[in-house]
This record gives sequence, C-alpha cells and structure tokens, in this order.
Amino acid sequence: MTRTLMRYDSEVGALYTPNLKLRVAGEKGGYLVRTNEAGFRSEREFTDRRNSGWFRAVMFGDSQTAGDGVPNTQRFSDRLEQKVPGLEVFNYGISGTGPDQQFLAYRRFCNVEHDLLILVVYVENVRRVCKRVIKARDPNGKTIFYSKPYFELVKGKLEPRNIPVPKQIWSEVSLPNELKPHVYSYNETNIFQQITGTKVSAPRLPKILAPLRSVLKAGILRFPGFRMLPEYNTSTTSGWVLLRTILEDWIRSSSCPVLVVTIPHCVTFLSSRNPTRYRVRFNELARDTNCHHYDFLPDLLKIPPDDRRTLWLDWSGHLSTAGHEMLAEVLKPVIQRIMHRVHLAVNNDHVGTGR
Repeated sequence: MTRTLMRYDSEVGALYTPNLKLRVAGEKGGYLVRTNEAGFRSEREFTDRRNSGWFRAVMFGDSQTAGDGVPNTQRFSDRLEQKVPGLEVFNYGISGTGPDQQFLAYRRFCNVEHDLLILVVYVENVRRVCKRVIKARDPNGKTIFYSKPYFELVKGKLEPRNIPVPKQIWSEVSLPNELKPHVYSYNETNIFQQITGTKVSAPRLPKILAPLRSVLKAGILRFPGFRMLPEYNTSTTSGWVLLRTILEDWIRSSSCPVLVVTIPHCVTFLSSRNPTRYRVRFNELARDTNCHHYDFLPDLLKIPPDDRRTLWLDWSGHLSTAGHEMLAEVLKPVIQRIMHRVHLAVNNDHVGTGR
C-alpha cells in the first residue's frame, strides 16, 4: 500500500484517502482501486437510507476483506451483490488493520441503515490486536514502524489506548526500546520463526533447492504437535481472550444480526489438515453470543491441494480473484438464509402489531 492510497487517522490509525482512483503495483500490472467520499474502497457512496425492498449488509475486516491484490469489483463483497438478488453490501474493510481498529471504525463511521453486520476475521489477527506498533515497508521498500490504537482488558472490560494515535514514523534505528516487544511484523506467522522462537526469517535457499522448502513446510504441517497459531489452543490464552472480548462487545452492540466469517491462515489454507484450534474458539463465540458463523476452511479442504493454490496470491498472501469468487459463492446460501430469517421476523412482527 502506498502513502497516496492510505492516510493517517488519529483514531483508527490509517484510512483510505477519499475520492481516489489509483493503480496499485502488483503482479501482472497491478490493480485499480477506487475509494468513495467516506474513505473506503467502493464504486459508490455509502448512503444513509437503504432503498425500499433491499437488504443491506455492512462488512468489516482487514486486507482480505478490503481486497488487496484485486479490483473493487472482484472482491467477494461485490461478487456477493451480483449473486444474491436484493442484496447490497457496504465494504468497510481497511488494509493493515485488526479487529480492534475495525471496531473503532464501526463505532465512528457505520451510521447507515443496515440489516446485517458481517465481521470477517482473518484468524492471524489474533496477534495483531495484541500489538501497539506495526512493522511495515514504505513505497521504497524501507522498513518502517508506526503506532496503532489498541485495547487493554481492565477488570474484564475493554479500555482504548494510544488515542489519539501518535503520527510519528520510526526506523529500525529510531524505534524506542520500550516499544520493541510490542511490534507486529508483516511476517509474524513465518513458520521458521514459530519453530525457532526467534524473529529471524529462514535463510534463503539456492533456486535449485527451492522445492525442498515446500517439502519441509509440508512435513512440519503434518507433524501432530505443530500449532500454527497457539493463541487459539485454549479458551484462556491472553491473545484469544482479548480478541474474543472485542468481538463480543462488537456483536452485542449491534442492533441487527451478526455474521462472523473466519478465513484461515494461508498456510492452513494450503495444507491438508487444520493445525490450529481456532475453529473451536469461534464456535464457542458463536454459541455464547448467538451470532451466525461461517468458517471458510471446510469448503476449502474439499478442493484438491493443487487447485487450492490458485485461490491465493503467493506474492502478497491474499485471496486471489478466484479465491474471492469462491468465498462469494459459498457465502451466498449463508446470506440467503439470514435474509430469509430476517424477512420472516419482520413479517411476524408486522402481523403481531397489526401493521
């Protein structure tokens, strides 16, 4: 993401620049991004009132939801609109954010009429919500660090921190020592780092030995004791408790039904098994909050591993156009069922009140 595309925000940390049309660099010439007046990726403005007879969903998430790597019209939110008659989706996804920042954006910006709240959680974000500083690269490839807002649990309740968000950008040299333990890295879930317990990336192999890396990774994923994201191993792990509390508060603040969509980590996405416990944790969340829940993983595992690779952009770690298309297709019946239930509830309410 370029500085032209993103802008500093004192409450959320970063938002898209409003009213922008920009081609973002990537494979095969990059992709076109448009933003609306509200400062979100969209081909249209987010109007307050829904059109009569339409069902409106608002969607929040990180770069998987915002659509890094693909144009607006090829994202699963936009494809859902085309697949489900009478549905419109306002996509509030923000690249580079976690559910903590997204919750702040919801409270500040989501003042439009809507019938469904969709929270899309890329499961790796269990680490992002625990951090105060983001490690990234600037448009020239130089490593930089910048602050983010975050929540702390105080006696079981969320308290926001780092608001207003400091605007300063640090280098590897200027980053204060007291902040170094609180840095979220763009390669946070690198398998080599998880095995060694260090922040060092795996050594580069000669090109001729590149296939060996894939063999080693596949072997690690099959090892029974390996856990991709140990934060999900128990219901009392601090990272999960914080993420769950954010989602619980968000769900309970909503006046309409909530659908939580979980997207597995890209390594799990490409493996033949699920090395994490995240599904158990999100099922518990859905049970205890009475929200709807859809997990992308079971549908992914129905596809042969070689075909599964086409659903992911190796160069960026995001869903490909094919991945967005598949997610929209499997979400279609989920959304239709919720729409049907909402319509039934509205009709029953009208009958009961004589309207």
